[in-house]
Amino acid sequence: MDSTIIKNILQTTIYYDILDFPLTSFEIWKYLLAESGCILGDVVEALENNELKNHIEEFRGFYFLKGRRDLVGQRIQNDKNSIAKFKTAERVAWWLRFLPFVRMVAVTWTLAMKNCEKDSDIDFLVVLERGKIWTGRLLVTLCVHLLGRRRYDKKIKNRICLNYFITTGSLEIKKKDLFAANEYSFIYPLFDSKVVIPSEALAKSRNLGEVRLHEDPSTVLGMTKNSVFCQFGKANIGWIEKYKPNFEYGDLKPAKYSVEIKSLQQGTQRFFEGLINLFWGDRIELWLKRKQIKRIKNNPLTYKKGGYVEYTDENLIFLPEPQGGRIEEEWQRKLEVLKV
Repeated sequence: MDSTIIKNILQTTIYYDILDFPLTSFEIWKYLLAESGCILGDVVEALENNELKNHIEEFRGFYFLKGRRDLVGQRIQNDKNSIAKFKTAERVAWWLRFLPFVRMVAVTWTLAMKNCEKDSDIDFLVVLERGKIWTGRLLVTLCVHLLGRRRYDKKIKNRICLNYFITTGSLEIKKKDLFAANEYSFIYPLFDSKVVIPSEALAKSRNLGEVRLHEDPSTVLGMTKNSVFCQFGKANIGWIEKYKPNFEYGDLKPAKYSVEIKSLQQGTQRFFEGLINLFWGDRIELWLKRKQIKRIKNNPLTYKKGGYVEYTDENLIFLPEPQGGRIEEEWQRKLEVLKV
């Protein structure tokens, strides 16, 4: 048995142990932390190795560090917690799809992993039209606030955390570390402005007669390679694979919680975008930029030690207490203890 695979499986299990997230054999392979990839069979075989069994246990199909069997029940419960939170996120995304310049809404972090605690919030990543990030951010924030779902002060449970905005011109994540590689390998889109409408795609295929759905990319049901989500995946897969060589973004994403696009939504969004652009859209964007930057600079949390805050025309990121550094330090410490 290749000792490198054993080492990689162990260090992967340790990392996700810190996240309180036991993995199936397929998940260990898919999210394997390694320098080079391998096949699923190699991971399945290695999990039966006695050397690994000295550190890793299995229960109900999940693998975890010895003595951490409680994580299995916790993951199952967190999966149930996530169902309700996904429905909340879906309802918010349903409204956001009408807003001007919103191109994609996705959940990240614990909800994307389906590993939410009962009282946790919901992290959104919002993609806005290039050149309209300040206008888009204001509209999204106002909408979520009016819906009574914006996280602020001590209002956390089931609230939407709007801490990450990027544009269609800057889909590549700037901070590329292990924590980000994990977060964006689980990202789950709720709304994508370029997803083909199933009903319209079906109608188009019938009108074309001899053209079948699988022969014409424009009639594929679900997410096509032109979708914002797939463009996001293409922009980020290169650096994510340096941490997780077996990971890849699929062309299609599970649509259980995705918001359907209809003609009314598209028409409403285009109408308000045209209205804003007609009445000095660029001037509005510049004015909002000055106002929001002033507010960001006056916020003490902007200067908190260890925080990650960025405010440009392409990225609006507000993470005063990022967890990536703490998690990686703990991971390195555990690797040393177990001599991995």
